[in-house]
Amino acid sequence: MFNATAIFGPILLLGGLGYFLDKYFGTEKKFIFLGIGVAFILTNVLMFRKIKRFIKVSDEFLKKDEVQDIENFPNESPKKATE
Repeated sequence: MFNATAIFGPILLLGGLGYFLDKYFGTEKKFIFLGIGVAFILTNVLMFRKIKRFIKVSDEFLKKDEVQDIENFPNESPKKATE
C-alpha cells in the first residue's frame, strides 16, 4: 500500500495543483509540468528512504544467529549431516 500512495499521491496532488494553477494564471502547462517534476523527485526520495529502512532491517535480521544457512532460508531448516 505504501508504494502505491508514495507514487500516485504526489503525482495526483502536485500535478492537480499545477493544473489548477495553470487554469488560474492562464499559463499553458507550465505549472503542471513543474508539479509532476517535483512529484517525481519526491517519489524517488520516499522510495529511497523506504528501501534504506528495508535494507537496515534485513541486515539486522541477518546478523542474528537465527539464520545459520541462508541458502535454505526460509523454505527449509538447516540440514544436519547424516554421515
